[in-house]
Amino acid sequence: MKIIEEAEVLKKMIQLIERGKSGDTTTFPNRLGVSRSKLYNLIDDFRNQGVDIRYDKKLRQFYIANDCKVEISTPIRVLKRNETHKIYGGYKTSVHFIGQMLS
Repeated sequence: MKIIEEAEVLKKMIQLIERGKSGDTTTFPNRLGVSRSKLYNLIDDFRNQGVDIRYDKKLRQFYIANDCKVEISTPIRVLKRNETHKIYGGYKTSVHFIGQMLS
C-alpha cells in the first residue's frame, strides 16, 4: 500500500471507530478497502503505539478502550512547480546550489 493511501486508510479507520461506526469484523475491512488480515495488522500497529483498540462482541464494533485521542495527519503534499518557487526559492536555484556543494 502506498504511503498516502495508507495514511488515508488509518484516518478513516480511526474516524469510524471514534464515531462507533466501524461495524463487525467482516464489515469494517470492507469499509476501509483492506483485507481482514491487513485490518488486524493495522490494529496491532496502533496497539504497539499505545492505542488499546478492542472489539465489542455485543455491539459488534471496534472501540478505543484507553483514554487517548489519535490524530493522523498526512505529512506528504505534492506541490506544483510554481508552489515550490514560493516556498523554496525556485527549483533551478536549489539544483544549482546542490550541484555547487557536490563539486
